[in-house]
Amino acid sequence: MKTKTIIAVLIALVVGAGVGYFSNNKDQQVVTEYVKGDSIIVEHYDTVVVEKPKYLTKTVYKTEVDTFFIFTDTTIQQVIVDVPISAYVYADSTYRCRINGYKVSMEYMKVFPKTVEKTYIYRAKPKKWGIGLQVGYGMSKDGLSPYVGIGGTYNFISF
Repeated sequence: MKTKTIIAVLIALVVGAGVGYFSNNKDQQVVTEYVKGDSIIVEHYDTVVVEKPKYLTKTVYKTEVDTFFIFTDTTIQQVIVDVPISAYVYADSTYRCRINGYKVSMEYMKVFPKTVEKTYIYRAKPKKWGIGLQVGYGMSKDGLSPYVGIGGTYNFISF
């Protein structure tokens, strides 16, 4: 093969590996599956991403006094300012969040609700009584003799 072809193939492999690595979803579900008795329990976490949520309520609960300085070419001026501290409540059917501060905003929120799926496996009880073909050796009027026939059975042990 030519050197340019080998280099092109290697570059394509490196680019493909990089795209595959960086496009991987980092918020994959964590799945736990286990068997407990006659049921299969699957636990997984769904990732709910809320982009730029809007606040539900805003309440100013206190005001803090802060000092700011204004610098000019020749002077420094001191200004005392009342800063309102607010409580913002963000809520939806899948999350609730409260943030305190001055002019705060939430960029995004990730919520990981746990979902549990339980699957029951019902097994039929083994039948104890039955009718079937019987072969054996038994005692009759004539003494011990082989026997073939149809009869009722009760199962003490099943295998």
